[in-house]
Amino acid sequence: MEAASAAVAFSAATDTYAAGLPLSEQLESIAPILGTVGSVLSVIQYLSCIPTFIEVSRRKSTGNLSPMPYCTTSLLSLLWVTYALMVPGRMAVLIVNSIALVFMVGYMAVFLRYTDSKKQTMVKYIGVLLCYGAVMGAAVLFSTSVASFLGNCCVLVSITMYASPLAVVPTIIKTKDSSCMPPLYSFTGFVAALVWLGYGLGAGDFHVWIPNGVGSVLCLVQLVIWLIYRIPSSSKSKKSEYYDDVKPGAAGVYYSVLTDADVPDYTSIGSDSTVCSADYVQLDP
Repeated sequence: MEAASAAVAFSAATDTYAAGLPLSEQLESIAPILGTVGSVLSVIQYLSCIPTFIEVSRRKSTGNLSPMPYCTTSLLSLLWVTYALMVPGRMAVLIVNSIALVFMVGYMAVFLRYTDSKKQTMVKYIGVLLCYGAVMGAAVLFSTSVASFLGNCCVLVSITMYASPLAVVPTIIKTKDSSCMPPLYSFTGFVAALVWLGYGLGAGDFHVWIPNGVGSVLCLVQLVIWLIYRIPSSSKSKKSEYYDDVKPGAAGVYYSVLTDADVPDYTSIGSDSTVCSADYVQLDP
């Protein structure tokens, strides 16, 4: 059904383009196509996290991963699913966010299994449900339009989600290593945001096009930062490793530091620093 409607929309789009209609009307005619393409790109973006969690399962440790991006995305998906169920003609938004919710729940389950901070992680997970309940309660009690209120909340949470990867920028600048900002995730996010921007403009829904317009800019900034501070493959062999012993019986960290000379320079990074390429290990008591 979705593919058939997309095919019909594509045929209509070619006719409207040939007729020289305004851009807004052209986007409106191809909105079903953009919704389908955006859904596929968003799913690819969620799939790009799978290698990370395969590595977590292999090492049986979450290392320096934070559960917050997955918590934020799951909350956003819950809000978008609820919004799409209330607003007619938002099937693409409903489908992609339902898929996103399934992926995020799976990632959160793997994270909870291998994290050393299970209680703190569970508190964050419960916080997602409490936030969702609070938003729904506020929408019902204090808003004349529940759908509009949810849409506004989705805008704010979406922008927060797009901006969250930039929290590691100080670490990237300090270590001159952008490996903690996966380029594939940022690139697919950038393309998907552009497509959803067009979909929102065509559907006339500012709740969709505003966050994705801002998100496309934020993803582009992430890609630029990654390009500036990426470590070329030819230079990765020059990395030197040393072990930072925090205290006997506690967790330690192996730091990989790119050096310009044969003698590593460890003075710029301390044991309390966050390093993108750190491998966390547990010492024997």
